[in-house]
Order: sequence, then C-alpha cells, then structure tokens
Amino acid sequence: MSANPTALANKAPLLDQTATALMIGLLNPRTLCEWRRRRCGPPYRKLGKRLVRYDQAEVAAWMQRKEA
Repeated sequence: MSANPTALANKAPLLDQTATALMIGLLNPRTLCEWRRRRCGPPYRKLGKRLVRYDQAEVAAWMQRKEA
C-alpha cells in the first residue's frame, strides 16, 4: 500500500540539529546534544543509531511551554 502524497506534503519536515538551533535561537547547535543528554530539550526522534531529527511543530510547542 503506497502512502498518500497529499498527506505527506502537508506534514511538516523534520529539522536537523542546525535548523532546530536556529529556530530556538541557540548560538551553538551542540547545545542540543547536551540537552538530549540531560533530557531537558525539545522532543526529538532518532532515525538509526546516530541520526537525530526534530519535528518543527513539536519544537514550536516546546518553545511555547517554556515561555509560559
């Protein structure tokens, strides 16, 4: 069964560490590595052993919760 192309097009892309750091306003993207280690940063997904990606909507929601 193939995926619905419309549903895939509407889904927000996954961001890499650099793009996520820019979105949050971090000067150093490696800060996200430290936050993952401490389990205090935005939610992330591990794709494979080392590939980490962030969902744009989840990062935005995390930022709103931190502002409150």
